[in-house]
Amino acid sequence: MAVTNRSVTSRTIAQYIESVTHHSVSALTIRRRLQQSGLAGRRPLLGLPLTHNHRRPHLQLCDERRM
Repeated sequence: MAVTNRSVTSRTIAQYIESVTHHSVSALTIRRRLQQSGLAGRRPLLGLPLTHNHRRPHLQLCDERRM
């Protein structure tokens, strides 16, 4: 499941395993096992979030371009 769909969450995988096998597995165990197999579940950060001081001028620029 994680190999075919890289955006699936560990909680979703845990729920799927529980529905199929009727055994509960924690999401942490799923994350740990995926990491041991070389399948990191986290997506890379696309960019740094804007600080409050940078967000205000950015929004003003967007508002000006929208008009």
